[in-house]
Amino acid sequence: MEDKYGKAASLALFKVLYNSGRCNNLLDIVSEFVRNAIVLRPREQYTTNDLKTIFCEQYGFDLPESVIKSAVRKLTKSGEFQKTNGVYTPNQDFSIRYKKSQSYLSEEIRSITEKQSYLFTQLYTFIETRTKSSLGSDDKQLIDQSFINILIGNSSNEDQFTPIISSFMVERGAILSDKDILNEIREGIILYQGITYSESMNEAEHWNNLTIFLATEHLFNAVGYNNRLYKDIFEDFISLVNQINSRNRGKGDTHIKLRYLEETREEVESFFRTAESILRGQIAYMRMTDAMGAILDGCQTPADVQQKKSRFELILRELGIEYFDFSHFELQKEYNISGLSILEQLEQQYKDNNRVYNEDETLKALDLFTKINTLRRGNSPHPIQSIRYIYMTANSTILYLSNQEIVKKKKSDTPFAIDIDLLTTLFWFSSSNVFHHIKNRDGHIPTSLDAITKAKRVLSSLLNETVENTYEKCLRDIKEGKITKEEATKLLANLKLFKSRNTEITEENASLILDVIQDSDTMQTTIEEDVSYYKNKTASLEEENEQYKEDRNKLLRENRDAHAKGKLQEDRLINFQAEDYAKKKFKKERIKVYKEVRAEMIIVFLCFLLFFLQQVPSISTYISTPMSIVICSLLAVVCQGLLWYYKKKRNNHQSICSPLLLLWTFTFQGYAKREDFKKYYIENKRREYK
Repeated sequence: MEDKYGKAASLALFKVLYNSGRCNNLLDIVSEFVRNAIVLRPREQYTTNDLKTIFCEQYGFDLPESVIKSAVRKLTKSGEFQKTNGVYTPNQDFSIRYKKSQSYLSEEIRSITEKQSYLFTQLYTFIETRTKSSLGSDDKQLIDQSFINILIGNSSNEDQFTPIISSFMVERGAILSDKDILNEIREGIILYQGITYSESMNEAEHWNNLTIFLATEHLFNAVGYNNRLYKDIFEDFISLVNQINSRNRGKGDTHIKLRYLEETREEVESFFRTAESILRGQIAYMRMTDAMGAILDGCQTPADVQQKKSRFELILRELGIEYFDFSHFELQKEYNISGLSILEQLEQQYKDNNRVYNEDETLKALDLFTKINTLRRGNSPHPIQSIRYIYMTANSTILYLSNQEIVKKKKSDTPFAIDIDLLTTLFWFSSSNVFHHIKNRDGHIPTSLDAITKAKRVLSSLLNETVENTYEKCLRDIKEGKITKEEATKLLANLKLFKSRNTEITEENASLILDVIQDSDTMQTTIEEDVSYYKNKTASLEEENEQYKEDRNKLLRENRDAHAKGKLQEDRLINFQAEDYAKKKFKKERIKVYKEVRAEMIIVFLCFLLFFLQQVPSISTYISTPMSIVICSLLAVVCQGLLWYYKKKRNNHQSICSPLLLLWTFTFQGYAKREDFKKYYIENKRREYK
């Protein structure tokens, strides 16, 4: 067990043991570790403190003594130990009986270590390539610890290896085998943290009347003002809160409340006030926080900002997040944590640990802890399920201070602040979901607990910190005359563009972001190169777009020409068809007209016949001129009467002039009539095509 990857391998072993079927619950896992520790470090007698020391040395664990005591008590009940005055003595055949078990654990550790050894070797090579220097054994130990801290969620932005390890994890996350190794360690950490913070190692822990005060960043995460990753993390968190509240419903007032304090409300108000000032033109928008960008997005006037603020508050209420009025509570001297002596001790501790001390931030954090301590009545027992108030934040200063013994008074006390990762782990741990997922490798794992997500968040946090530091440096350099306002504006504009293009951390951009984070001296060059590449790519796309437009216009012109040519051919065809139609139609209609006026034509013919007969001498003696006129008139009347009768029967009320007019038209105006038929045909064809 004593190898350089001891802690990483031991953490992964938690998951392997639980998944193997050898252990049915968390107490069984700890008991198995106790057996193995005794076989590896044989003694005649042990105290729980002795076993705690062995755990630290052998596995790298710092389990609470109460957890180890529960495991030893279980072994005593099973007859494996004998207890005398708080001292535990293993049975004589203990080592023999569990040598096989120890061999199994050693084999598992060896298998896990081989897999992790490959990953760590790749990590060392990656770091040496990036830093262009060789790593010593001390450096590798620091890297191992930094690696575990990132997965636990206890990493520091001041750690020199944190950025490069996070970048490595993001890039290697695309490789499935490496991702499995990382998540195996991460799942072991979940079990380890669950054991460490659990009261009874119960897989269905109850939470009673816990009020969680949310920091500003979590309120913004809740409504999606920071990037999508943080919104997903918060949604997982609040989903677990709702599950626990639903499970505890009906058991009295036993549920988790989400609230925010006056300090948080003032900070949120300042964001919206600043947004209004920007839109009024009173201040320039230089800072590049995601939240400010989200507030300004879509807002044209200060009234729009107020409307967005109302929407923000409405969403918080819908999520059950409400304001907590602390004015009803009185601050008492006995609960005060922000004393001068504590500040002096913390300042010295910061110096000893080579950390940057900021008195204002420290004082604000201690004032916040004083409020929490007042609400707890100075009582902060372990485990976390026993306390009623806690502050949830991602602020590294607050989290660091809350875990210092100087602040907590007792090392075993529950800290005043906690991060969302640990709280999500504990909530998930208290549900059956965690065990179902670890055993079956299915179901949803909270976003914040994924190993690659951990690394992405570290890089995102470091990038935001770099951006903020650059902004502050630009302001100082302008005041000191080191750079002009125009140069600062250009730098910040490029940095803003770079950040907007890299809101999501991926394996493709992790290396580039690491360059910006690590080397502040060449940051401007790196960003300008990236922005230049982006602008060149944009110009190339614009050029391609122009070429596309030109090709499109050419095709449209060709299409129009082809359409015009086709229309001309179509017109010619229609005219030809119309000519043919007009001729046939005219001929048909003319015959029809002749048929309709045949009676009239007979009358006219008889009249001419009688007129010529009158001129014949042999007949004229019988037919005088007046008689011929009378006869013709009578014939005309009879024929017209018959014609009128038949036409009336057909419901045609044409006068006698109508047939004669048609006769005249078809006899002496044939061309005009054919043109009318042609025009009618063409119009009908056009209508059909449309």
